[in-house]
Amino acid sequence: MTAGDVVLITGASAGIGRACATLLLERGYKVYGTSRSPEAVSPPPCHLVTMAADDPASVAAAVEQVLAQSGRIDALINNVGFSLTGPLEEIPLASAKQMFAVNYWSAVQLSQQVLPAMRARGTGAIVNISSVAADMPLPFQGHYSASKAALSAFTAALRMEVGHSGVRVTVVEAGNVQTDSRANRQVVHAPDSDYRSVVQRALKAINREERDGIPADRVARLVARILASDNPRPRYVIGHRLEGLAPWLKALLPDRLGEWALRQRYGLP
Repeated sequence: MTAGDVVLITGASAGIGRACATLLLERGYKVYGTSRSPEAVSPPPCHLVTMAADDPASVAAAVEQVLAQSGRIDALINNVGFSLTGPLEEIPLASAKQMFAVNYWSAVQLSQQVLPAMRARGTGAIVNISSVAADMPLPFQGHYSASKAALSAFTAALRMEVGHSGVRVTVVEAGNVQTDSRANRQVVHAPDSDYRSVVQRALKAINREERDGIPADRVARLVARILASDNPRPRYVIGHRLEGLAPWLKALLPDRLGEWALRQRYGLP
């Protein structure tokens, strides 16, 4: 990909999406971003279009608006997502489904919308922003981990299906990143939950790790390298040293030992 190519980034109002939009604009790309409320984003990092990622009609309309203004989409960065924290026993099914709609199904729909034109041109790129939690599911972030695991699996399968067409598909599995996710996290548990105290202990560890995470700019620079590559790897893992080793640690450590380490890390009994 080269300067002037059109990039669509979901969830571009803050965090990783905003960092990607800012950097790619600096490098000469024509960048569109999505936000649920573009009018509330000041200053906007790029040209923002309205998209509610859990609404298929809104997702379709956002793509149509970008195509009407730009004529094409050369690269899609599926970044939008949010964290739902709490005991799996108590999180309402409706809340879990909404999170999957945002974190997973929006990426599937957007990919389906942009792929026909990309394949017809014989070029294009799709970069999906996943998490190391896809490989090492985290306690009290079970639905988030599952949604990211689904996104990583979708990426791997899609890459094989469309690789011959010239469309490059890649997943970025990020560790803890310094974003505003702590403020936007939804914490769900019953008022009289037996899990209340352990959830609070786990949240302290989760918030501390995110506060000490890598800057969002590091992820943006990786995404820029992926877009500039003619043959990007299927998967990139980025984070602090141990987070970057997460897939290999998962493969090498006995399951019980890995589970024990996570229990210790998040203060579980």
